[in-house]
Amino acid sequence: MDVYTEKVDCTNVKSVKEDLLKFLSDYEVYVYTRADNGYEYLGRFSFMLVIKNPYSNETLDIELGGSFTVFFSNWHAHYFAFDNDYEQMKRDIKGLLSGSIGALSVMDSSNKLIVTDLCSADFTKM
Repeated sequence: MDVYTEKVDCTNVKSVKEDLLKFLSDYEVYVYTRADNGYEYLGRFSFMLVIKNPYSNETLDIELGGSFTVFFSNWHAHYFAFDNDYEQMKRDIKGLLSGSIGALSVMDSSNKLIVTDLCSADFTKM
């Protein structure tokens, strides 16, 4: 899927949304726009996909607009609208939702977040 565009408009963001909804068809996914309460900050052509994680109470959130941002626990990452970034985003999403990767957060002694990153859920591989 060629997701890159020079100009973000309703058509290409909607096609990405539809592709992700197919990709996530095994999960419970909610779609929000700036018209929805709590999502007023979204851009004119942006969507927020909220996926119920089958393994925890935390959701995985995907913001779609000029670029894509995935949020999980304290971790988040930005992906550009290029094929290689889009495919990496899908691999990261599938890994988080399947439980094969997780979000590792490092806090200091005052509980301030220092860094977050994705890691293997198999700690023997760390």
